[in-house]
Amino acid sequence: MILRATHLGPPQGARRHRMTVRGGHARAYQDPRQAAEEMDLAARLRAELPEGWSTDGGYVVHVVAWFGRPARLKRTKDRGTGELRHLGKPDADNIAKLVLDAATRAGVWRDDALVHTLLVQRMYLALGEEGLEVGLPRIEVMIEGG
Repeated sequence: MILRATHLGPPQGARRHRMTVRGGHARAYQDPRQAAEEMDLAARLRAELPEGWSTDGGYVVHVVAWFGRPARLKRTKDRGTGELRHLGKPDADNIAKLVLDAATRAGVWRDDALVHTLLVQRMYLALGEEGLEVGLPRIEVMIEGG
């Protein structure tokens, strides 16, 4: 079985937990922006979960994070008009962490330790695609298993 979901918006990665001290006690909490992104992606995954999906098998996860092109890459004629690899922040492992945590929250699997293959690609949108619905910055997730 294959599960596909798309999270619209600029791709973000998982952030470190934050700490605060109140009344002499330290408390860790999750960044509110990350929590909102994780909840949105979890809701999208839950909505697309096929009937009969098993939470016990091994899983293959493919994530493609699409970024809008910066102005410097829109002007450069020798870069071409096709898709380019994104080689900056957020790191691929942080994007994967956000997706895996969202899938765990959505009930796609019992634990992300059941993922045996993980591929994360970070790409810039092709020139001329920006602004179209398909050309919006986004994270596309495909999970095979279940």
